[in-house]
Amino acid sequence: MREDLERWERKYRELSTDTDLEPDPLLLKHQHLLNGAGRACDIACGVGQNGLYLAEHGYDSFLIDGSFVALTMAGRVATARGLRIFRVVADLDYFRLPVSAFDVIVVMRYLNRSISSDICAALRPGGVLFFETFNVNFLSEKPGFPRDYLLAPGEARSLFATLECLASNDGPTLQDSLSYLVGRRRGT
Repeated sequence: MREDLERWERKYRELSTDTDLEPDPLLLKHQHLLNGAGRACDIACGVGQNGLYLAEHGYDSFLIDGSFVALTMAGRVATARGLRIFRVVADLDYFRLPVSAFDVIVVMRYLNRSISSDICAALRPGGVLFFETFNVNFLSEKPGFPRDYLLAPGEARSLFATLECLASNDGPTLQDSLSYLVGRRRGT
């Protein structure tokens, strides 16, 4: 959606240059699943903290986002850190991920149900997905938040049912406002 992309561009223009670029705690908690070999993709990456982290750990890191401003910020950080990243400005409603292209895919705080099967297909056999986004419990914090962007209990497992679930917080009685799933594409 063009208006969503424009809203994000405005948001990133207002960000400070000292924005927190720490990788997501889910990625850090499961870093034992990362071997630093191959390609990684950070989908809807924003300023790219997860993609930058993966690049620091040896991956050819592809950062995909609809915001040119955010990807420019990620590029500046990569240059300052001596990292090589690949940035793709794309509207994820229309962009198609390449099949069997990535060893790691990260999707944080972004929900686009229509591309979940494409995400699974974009993983190479043995590749790992780190997915985390808000669930319906988030409505207690932000009552007006659009429900279309919130997961129902059990939905993450359903969206990525073709993956072997390695870890999740996606049960019927979620304890917080974030659901996550760490999954591996079957095969060798």
